[in-house]
Amino acid sequence: MNTVEGSLDIIWENKAQLTATPRYMLLFARYRNFKSGAQPSKKIVGKDALEAYLVAIGFEPRDAKEWARQVHEKQEVSIPHVMMPEDQMAVYEQQSARS
Repeated sequence: MNTVEGSLDIIWENKAQLTATPRYMLLFARYRNFKSGAQPSKKIVGKDALEAYLVAIGFEPRDAKEWARQVHEKQEVSIPHVMMPEDQMAVYEQQSARS
């Protein structure tokens, strides 16, 4: 499987609503051939869904749990040197005006 190296930012969008189901925005910036300008994001709802996504892109389950914990502690994290599977890159490279 081909991968693309970059950094993955995870932002807890509705952190002020502590009783709401958490919503996350994920941004991936490749290290090579980075395209400047607004970067498309991936949206995930729920801590379990965030952990499942991180496992699906190659993180060990214990590491996925730790990153999710850190997001809830710090409200956002930046994970360096992520090897994103190429088949997951489309959402991060679309040219659209989504919010």
